[in-house]
Amino acid sequence: MRLNVDVILTGVNQGIVAARQATTTIPIVMVYGIDPVGAGFIKSLAHPGGNITGGTFEASPLIYGKKLEYLQQINPKLRRVALLWNPAATPARAYLEATKDGARRLNLQVQSVEVRKLKDFDGGFAAMSRHRAEAVIVVADPVTFVARTQIAQSAARYALPVVASRRGLSRLAHSCPTVLTP
Repeated sequence: MRLNVDVILTGVNQGIVAARQATTTIPIVMVYGIDPVGAGFIKSLAHPGGNITGGTFEASPLIYGKKLEYLQQINPKLRRVALLWNPAATPARAYLEATKDGARRLNLQVQSVEVRKLKDFDGGFAAMSRHRAEAVIVVADPVTFVARTQIAQSAARYALPVVASRRGLSRLAHSCPTVLTP
């Protein structure tokens, strides 16, 4: 604020919160906002209002029902989907619930696979295999972002199609052709 800047560019939700606490007049552009409407940063995606605007990786939990629909269109016989998520992330539980709601509508079973650290991913994919998951949806989060290479490699090893919001996973698609980024 002392620098009298014209705009504030910020990444994740924690940065958006800090910028919003600092000013209500300087424009704030979020780059990686997660559920900005649910987090209370903006009024709507079409009309943000206030001084915050920008982009998002996870626009709304409702997108998870659409991700299930994509998977079911690709594989009409799909019955079991794993959701790879970090319960420590603030909005993550809303994504789990939205996935469960979408799965009920589509008559699918959802396996919740929690990951908090990099060492959790190997066991998570082994659990997906034991429960015969037929696909995996990755919830965007700093932990899953850091593990994007590990996720792509594990998905390839277990032959699991992946739906993810992060372009980082799609860049790895050459080594793991099962990665989708709608």
